[in-house]
Amino acid sequence: IMYKHINRCPILDIAYELDIHRNTVSEYADLAREVISEYIYSNNDLLGGLNEDGTSKIVEIDESYFFKRKYNRGRLTNDQWYIGSVESGTKKAFIIQVPNRNARLLGK
Repeated sequence: IMYKHINRCPILDIAYELDIHRNTVSEYADLAREVISEYIYSNNDLLGGLNEDGTSKIVEIDESYFFKRKYNRGRLTNDQWYIGSVESGTKKAFIIQVPNRNARLLGK
């Protein structure tokens, strides 16, 4: 179940292939999301700082807006802002969901 879910196989397809109820697949998918989220939150590393030679590390920060239109028309639904960061060289990264992108939240 986990392998197929992580590889983005639809829940109904997983249930059909494994001959189990779709609610069972959905519960395992929810569990996987919880475990992955907990791992990410408990293993976050500090980005930036200084390299061993005393030079500053480069950290790239960006914001993204994800949305979905229902039936490709009308008002936007499920819209979310995300802030992400990647440290050059090590490729350490993080992404978080934010309620909006106002200056106070982003730290100007």
